[in-house]
Amino acid sequence: MPTLDSERTIELCLASIRRQTLGADAVEILVADGGSKDQTRAIARRFDATILENERVLPEYGISVAMGAAKGAYATTMGSDEVIRNERAFAIKVRMLEENPRVHNVIPGGLRNPDNYPAIGNYVNFCGDPFSYFMHRIDADDHWRSLSQRFEVVREDPDYRVVVIRKDQPLPICDGQFFRLEYLRTVADPNDYRVIPRLFEMLASRHRLLGVVRNDFIDHYSTAGYRTAKAKIEWRVISNMHYGHEGSAGFASREDAQPLSFRMKKYSFLPYSLSVVAPVLDAIALAVRTGKPAMLYHAPLAVHTGLSIVKHGVLKAMGIKPLRTAYGKESRSPP
Repeated sequence: MPTLDSERTIELCLASIRRQTLGADAVEILVADGGSKDQTRAIARRFDATILENERVLPEYGISVAMGAAKGAYATTMGSDEVIRNERAFAIKVRMLEENPRVHNVIPGGLRNPDNYPAIGNYVNFCGDPFSYFMHRIDADDHWRSLSQRFEVVREDPDYRVVVIRKDQPLPICDGQFFRLEYLRTVADPNDYRVIPRLFEMLASRHRLLGVVRNDFIDHYSTAGYRTAKAKIEWRVISNMHYGHEGSAGFASREDAQPLSFRMKKYSFLPYSLSVVAPVLDAIALAVRTGKPAMLYHAPLAVHTGLSIVKHGVLKAMGIKPLRTAYGKESRSPP
């Protein structure tokens, strides 16, 4: 778990981990902290977490530091703003991996906006960001349903499903994956931060199987407002356009694992976003389909993403490489 001044949500997050029926003795919590000035470290120690130093601050570095120090057979990555609802989640995932030796990672059922949290979180948890939604069109707030509709279900269990992703189908974006750390060590070096954005692709590339757990939803205290959402999108654009092949999380670092037709689709995003009309139509369709007015945020955020891509394309052509600031500080307390 990478952290940086995460005191507003980390207690809820760690408490949800310690409530897991798998048992505290079976779960090692590794917090890679980027220099918090608040109570983040003190709170983490109360939950018997090991504090590691993330001197390079950004999440991918923190995760690689923690992965290199992990002792367990299995591992999962979590944000300090994520709270596990299902107390059996870890136990089910361990059982699923033990029962399906060709499956190397399993994901939660989806991200949900916590009660009484800003409505824009409904959009962020459902779509991720405008570019991700344009490319994948998968509902991230319900992986159980959306992945089962998109891919063939090859095993059904009361607690989980296994789907197979064909070679001609793009690998989806899946956060919160729970995987065999021992297997990862056979295909990559967990200490190499460049591996982190490619975890899913590396783990799924051989058998292209993915497990998803029923009723395993994560309360995600993601975005406190529209301005924060715009800032996070710009951070992602900077990461992809200026740092994409340097181990930065984002589409650019993963696209070589995708089919050619999918890689070419990215060039359609700029005319899509700057047309204004297409994002507006998508936003209306999303709002109607989900019954959530927050989906209307898709239109202005899509235009903002397109303009940000143009801006950073010009900067890149001029040889100007912006610095990446820290990403993911919580800016609103949970209720």
